[in-house]
Amino acid sequence: MNEKIEPTPFDQRLFLIFIVTFATMTAFEFAGQFFYPHPPDWRSNLITSLFASALAVIIAYFPLNAYYTESARVFSEMERRHRVETDLRESESRLGSIIRVAPIGICAVSDRIIQMVNDQLCTITGYTAEELTGTSTRLLYPAQEDYDSVGREICAQIAQDGSGEIETRWRRKDGAIIDVLLSSTPVDPSDISSGLTFTALDITEQKRAEMVLRESENKFATVFRTSPVALSLVSVTEGTFLDVNDAFVKNTGYSRDEVIGRTAESLGLVADRKDLERMISLLRDHRGVSGMEVRCRIKNGEIRTCLFSSSITLMGGKPYVLSSVADITEGKKAEEALRESEERFRTILNSMQSGIVIIDSHTHRILDVNPKALEMIGEMKESVVGAVCHNFICPAESGKCPVMDLGQAIDSSERILLTSRGQKIPILKSVIKTMLGGREVLVESFFDVTERKKAEEALRESEEKFRTVVENTLDGILIVSMTGEILFGNRALANIFDAEGKSHRSGTTNVMKYIAPESRSQVLSDFSQVAQGIDSYPMTYRAITATGRRIWVECIGKRILFQNLPAILISMKDISSRKHMEEAILRANKKLNLLSGITRHDINNQLQVLNGYIDLLHMTVPDPSFEDHFSHIMEASSRITTMIRFTKEYEEIGVHAALWQDLHALMNSAVKGATLGQVTLKNDLPASTEVFADPLIVKVFFNLIDNALRHGNRTTTIRFSFEAGNGHGIIVCEDDGSGVPEENKEKIFTRGFGKNTGLGLAISREILDITGITIRETGEPGRGARFEIVVPEEAYRFVNPAEE
Repeated sequence: MNEKIEPTPFDQRLFLIFIVTFATMTAFEFAGQFFYPHPPDWRSNLITSLFASALAVIIAYFPLNAYYTESARVFSEMERRHRVETDLRESESRLGSIIRVAPIGICAVSDRIIQMVNDQLCTITGYTAEELTGTSTRLLYPAQEDYDSVGREICAQIAQDGSGEIETRWRRKDGAIIDVLLSSTPVDPSDISSGLTFTALDITEQKRAEMVLRESENKFATVFRTSPVALSLVSVTEGTFLDVNDAFVKNTGYSRDEVIGRTAESLGLVADRKDLERMISLLRDHRGVSGMEVRCRIKNGEIRTCLFSSSITLMGGKPYVLSSVADITEGKKAEEALRESEERFRTILNSMQSGIVIIDSHTHRILDVNPKALEMIGEMKESVVGAVCHNFICPAESGKCPVMDLGQAIDSSERILLTSRGQKIPILKSVIKTMLGGREVLVESFFDVTERKKAEEALRESEEKFRTVVENTLDGILIVSMTGEILFGNRALANIFDAEGKSHRSGTTNVMKYIAPESRSQVLSDFSQVAQGIDSYPMTYRAITATGRRIWVECIGKRILFQNLPAILISMKDISSRKHMEEAILRANKKLNLLSGITRHDINNQLQVLNGYIDLLHMTVPDPSFEDHFSHIMEASSRITTMIRFTKEYEEIGVHAALWQDLHALMNSAVKGATLGQVTLKNDLPASTEVFADPLIVKVFFNLIDNALRHGNRTTTIRFSFEAGNGHGIIVCEDDGSGVPEENKEKIFTRGFGKNTGLGLAISREILDITGITIRETGEPGRGARFEIVVPEEAYRFVNPAEE
């Protein structure tokens, strides 16, 4: 410890240490003086720096012993303390700089008395630092209530969490009220009474922005919810619905809970997936969707046509898709209905066979015209549309148009159409005034009445001819109503019924007045047939004239229109003379038949006597040489017998008057006298069909059945049917027997031809011929016979028209 310390030889490094140490200490001292608000005396700092530097050199230059070591420790402690003080001053200086330039208001408070404020706090409050320092914070509050409330809340928060934060109001120096966010921290967390450090942030604009945002959001929510158009808000990232409005719920049928959180695809809201993909593509390209027509499927499966618009919007800093969907289904239907209506209007207009023009009621100019009108005028549409209507139609002088100028609502009259060639065509024109597209127009229709004019002239001439013929014909012409009232009668009719005057046009006298009681039921029946449209045939009635004379009349009726009313036209002849002759002939025929019967009976008796004597002579003279003579005598006797039998059959033909007879009933009556055996007979004759024939027509049917049974050989079926057409009716009798050879088709109707008597078909032809009915054989030999009885049109009728 007492060893002498030798100085270390001079070393340049020691000198460098001294210089660096001295410079560093000096620089720190001056820096502290600059930044620290109340620096110590710079002279003392300089001396201290020199002393510390010298000491560092001595310690480095001389070897240390215990004494010097202790001294060095003391000096080192002094230097460390000085450095700590220096660092503290530097930290406080930096903190002061930070506080001064901080963008948030800062102040230190002790017992709610402001101790220190920064520049930003002064800017916020409008006060200077001198005005605030040492002043109660009550200066900053607009009301005592605000002051007390902040104090209580801050103290409670610090006591619980160690710091506090609260929103409150301050009054600036200029009187303006601002919103501030206060944050406080105690200087000493363990002792709140040591003071508080406050930061103040002016949030007035933020509060206003938040209020505006809330108002905007409220407005958006109100508009969103109450909009009549369906609106939806969809997440961009997830594609799910975040919200939908009431219109969306109403239009789709889904509840809000069923939609929110799900995608449009999972709900199947878009009927066509291509539409959905197209919408998503447009949104991804940030182009948005505007007025895109989409087919949507609502909850009940119905497809609706919608107009879709959407765009990406930011809400709370997040992107969303706001979409509107307008249901235009009814509008589309209305548009389609309007289009169809216009098409129908145009189709009807273009297809009408009368000319149609639409005219402006104020300018008299043609607005539209149909093809028929152009055809009649002979011009192109471009030349007619826009032209004054009087150039073509009427042509009327200006001021004399019944509708336009004279104020009539409707005009229907004959006018003249002037064609492009200068031809004047008579037309019947109808005009009506109406509104079309908000414009008062005239719809004028017309058609060429040239042919009608000719027809009217022809009708007039025809009526004159009719009058001339009707008034001068020998047949009585009678027109009666459906109830029998006489509407017209010509002179010949008046003559027939001994009526006064040349003709009868009463309309108050019923025709039944002139019908004899025994014929009235038949007249009523025939009237009913004609009234139903069934053509009548010549019918014979007993009538009584105006003078009480009983006559026979032959009538034929036809349903007609008379003065636009249904009526019956009757052509009538007085056949009293003919009936008297017929009756005389019938009486003569009866006498002849009586004479014929007596003569036939006497001849038959004489033939029987002759045949008896021949038999006796044959037995008496059994000479073979006389056999040939006996054979000829017996054959002659047989022929005489046949001739007598034919006269008996023939004398009944034409004795009785022809009458209407039901074909089906005739067939049923004829088959009763036939022995069919195994043969099937089919009666396909309609019960509604009647023929006008001699009563012996039933024998014709029997002869045809008997002919098929006798000569058909292998006949199994006989069928009767009826065919109508070509102005006549045909009764067909056909069988499946051997048929008639081609060379015998006409011979079979001659008397004496055949295997039996040869009278059946010959008599049948005579019976039918009385009323103009013919018979022929048209079958194919080997495949059966086919007889066709051809009935003239006037000799058959259908009793029930529904069966025709």
